Amino acid sequence: MELCGKERKRTTQERIPMKAIKVDKVTLIKTLEQNRQKHRAIFEEALEGYKTAIIAWLEKRLELVKQGKIINHYIQMEQPKDQTKDYDRAIGMLKLSLDKQIELTEQDYSQYVLDDWSWKKQFLHSNSAYSKTATDMIAASGESDSE
Repeated sequence: MELCGKERKRTTQERIPMKAIKVDKVTLIKTLEQNRQKHRAIFEEALEGYKTAIIAWLEKRLELVKQGKIINHYIQMEQPKDQTKDYDRAIGMLKLSLDKQIELTEQDYSQYVLDDWSWKKQFLHSNSAYSKTATDMIAASGESDSE
């Protein structure tokens, strides 16, 4: 690397940008479909947990109303988030492509292969209230709700 006319060595912490790579389309579709399936399973688990939590909340409020008490009727529970359409869009585009090999940028690779989308962290955190899988994934990544 050259800096002000002087050659300097890269440190191990400096990131070297990757160029685009070509991957087999069939393999990429399979990988995306597997990632989609995992994503959808987390969403469906969170949706079931959300339904259970809402029912419990409503039943508790109903009991209080029956006792003649004034209740807070505003539900303060975040609904589970679902990004399945992003997977469906990418898979659909690949299936319609006439190419046998697909060129991926570093960002494409991160999303489609590593399943690391720009919304992934928020997806896991918002669904972790109702999904043990999402909670476990957050713990495995070393992140916490405070980040």
